[in-house]
Amino acid sequence: MQRTHYQGGKSPVRAVGMVFPQAQTRVAGHPHGPAAAAGSGYGDLFHPAMQQSQMPVGYNLNHVAYPYERERVKRRMLGPLQEWMRVDASVHIPVEGKSKTRQLGTSYEQLEDVPARLTASELKQWVFKELEPKFRHDSRRYPFVMDDFELHGRSHTNLEKKAPDQPAVYDKCCIERTKSGVTTKTFVQNQVVLVMLVIKAEVWPNVEMWIALTTIASPKSPMAAQQPVNAI
Repeated sequence: MQRTHYQGGKSPVRAVGMVFPQAQTRVAGHPHGPAAAAGSGYGDLFHPAMQQSQMPVGYNLNHVAYPYERERVKRRMLGPLQEWMRVDASVHIPVEGKSKTRQLGTSYEQLEDVPARLTASELKQWVFKELEPKFRHDSRRYPFVMDDFELHGRSHTNLEKKAPDQPAVYDKCCIERTKSGVTTKTFVQNQVVLVMLVIKAEVWPNVEMWIALTTIASPKSPMAAQQPVNAI
């Protein structure tokens, strides 16, 4: 097999001295795809029916995707930076006669790389999915659904009372700076915020009874935790 090596760090295009036309072209085989940048000439180089032996020196059929990939990367780099946060997420149960709650077993985890602009509904789904294995284990497989919980923040603020299209905790990821009487907000990447899934007060008695009955039936049997909720 013959290999072509180029010295001096030049690209294959510059090494062989190719001159491309300056008109915009499209990726071969993709007539409706993104146009290549002016002067790239990739669309003129490649054709769907081309064989490897017909390719310009230093190229192969994989280079057909270059115009699309270059435009895709450019769009990604020019787009807004993704804003991430870390979430201290836990599942809590109500305490009778008190406004505070307490954590359910070991149902806690710090979640990394959570998009900071999630609405309350989206954040609730995110936390529910991530903590589901833990709170199902701690409740002996109680068949929870999303509506069994409320999403609370620090100081037990009900985040679901915010406007549906507003980010739930984005403001907790920002710091305010005042200079010359002008106040600006700056987003802090990977800020840690506190979020709790709180079991609703009307749901908790059913969960508590489920745990008690499954524990009495068979503390170690996995089948005991599979009994239907209406059996309680």
